[in-house]
Amino acid sequence: MFQSFSFKKNKNKEPPKKIKKITYSSLVKEISAYVINPISCPEKLLIDLLDMLNIKSTFRKIHGLQAVGGEAIVIAVQDNIGRDSILKISTGYVAKFGTDKIKVVARFVRGCKIQHLIYKELLSLDNSFFRVPEIYAVSEKPLYCVMEWVNGARAVDYLKTEKNIYKRIDFFLILLSFVEFCYSRGAIIHRDLKAANIMIGTFPGKSYGKLLIYVIDWGYAKVEGNGSLTLEMEGIGSPAHASPRQLVNEDMKNCTIVDEIYSLGLTFWEFVTATYAPEIRSLKKLESKNYMDGYNRELAKKLPQFARIPFLKSRNWEAKDRPQSIIAFRRLITNVIQDMKILVAEKKKKQREIVEVHKGLTSEDKSVNTTIYTDLRTEEEAKENVKKEGDDSIKKEIETSKYGSVLRDFLKLISDMK
Repeated sequence: MFQSFSFKKNKNKEPPKKIKKITYSSLVKEISAYVINPISCPEKLLIDLLDMLNIKSTFRKIHGLQAVGGEAIVIAVQDNIGRDSILKISTGYVAKFGTDKIKVVARFVRGCKIQHLIYKELLSLDNSFFRVPEIYAVSEKPLYCVMEWVNGARAVDYLKTEKNIYKRIDFFLILLSFVEFCYSRGAIIHRDLKAANIMIGTFPGKSYGKLLIYVIDWGYAKVEGNGSLTLEMEGIGSPAHASPRQLVNEDMKNCTIVDEIYSLGLTFWEFVTATYAPEIRSLKKLESKNYMDGYNRELAKKLPQFARIPFLKSRNWEAKDRPQSIIAFRRLITNVIQDMKILVAEKKKKQREIVEVHKGLTSEDKSVNTTIYTDLRTEEEAKENVKKEGDDSIKKEIETSKYGSVLRDFLKLISDMK
């Protein structure tokens, strides 16, 4: 016979707390919440992430979270041999909308290979203007890479501190030289060029202290004639920067340098204005020629007059209407800058001539009509004064003046500026 037992509930005892299980996805989501202010991310979250991936022992120190992208978390670290480095951990396959893991791994690894290929090509070039970060290590399981630390900032963040618009354009012209270099060494096309993928910084060595252009994120890159390094997959990089050809998945693999110029056009706008271009999320809008033409015209209004021509030319919907090479695009930009500088120089010259003539007049000359000679500091003021005071009575007074010939020359000079 079995003995019966009765269990009494202990009312004073609290129910056991449920231990929240930390998963890779939940940890990535928690870290991604610091996308606006990465530096404020607690170090413990980063340590937990590295610990979960079993790579914590690979690094001596964690400097902090640098950035959170759509498919990667970027952490500044120091490796075991004392190099300050960048650890880029791919998170694409746990993205919000879901992504094919195989494609994400392929894009990530191939991007690293292409970046390393360009790095080796640059070693043979005596260059102190542009480069790519050196890749130190790549791993597929878990998916991450370690690369050279870039002592600098994203292009837009740096350019905000540069008030001289011509210097901003100089940096863009260096970027064009880099794109041309890549295309000349194996027809490498980035296919995701934008200000967010460009950094301006320095590196130790013979060019230490000089500012360089760094181009990063080579996952969408294409290498003509090398199928293993050309990713044929869905995805268009950044929608607003992507050319119409890139919007069609079947055509993305056929992108040429003319499609790269389309992306560079919007990057040119970002460099000149030192702001990121507004993104477009609607595929229907991206595929509409009328909408994109309107989008580009609105952006052009925020540019100086001389910069609108190269911007709108490069953003033509039809590929045949764009500059057909990087050289042609650069020439277009440098020509409008040169024309602008000539106009400015001519304006300054005329202003100096007005001042010189004004200095040569005596007080008796100036008394003929005082308002003509006051506040002639700008071309516009000079034109306005002539318009107001250029009636017949003043002309007669000048003709009868002892210094009439000098005054006539002065008025003629101002008249020529109309």
